[in-house]
Amino acid sequence: MFEFPTNFLTWADINYNEKFPSYTICHANINNINCYYFFYEISSMQYSMKTNKFTLPSTGNIFIKLKKGYTRTYTASAYDPNLGILYIGTSGGELTLYNIKNLFFKSAFSVI
Repeated sequence: MFEFPTNFLTWADINYNEKFPSYTICHANINNINCYYFFYEISSMQYSMKTNKFTLPSTGNIFIKLKKGYTRTYTASAYDPNLGILYIGTSGGELTLYNIKNLFFKSAFSVI
């Protein structure tokens, strides 16, 4: 299903406000960050999945040469449910912040 191995898989939002809960899971490999939404469809009486990609910044501190250009290597993540922010660490010592609701890159800074 994926071209590259998975670097991390993180549980994000779990919405218990409906009769059937909905779930958000974030996944990254070497060149993509995806967000998967699992939700219950009454019409089909089963859970369905919707996939979205995060918008990624075009530059960073450390790069790995791929056929399509340069990209970050994402290694670890944590989710803050109060802010709706996904914190992702890179192998180059960067911490990047992404907004889960808008699937948008917010900022990146070096921690080393």
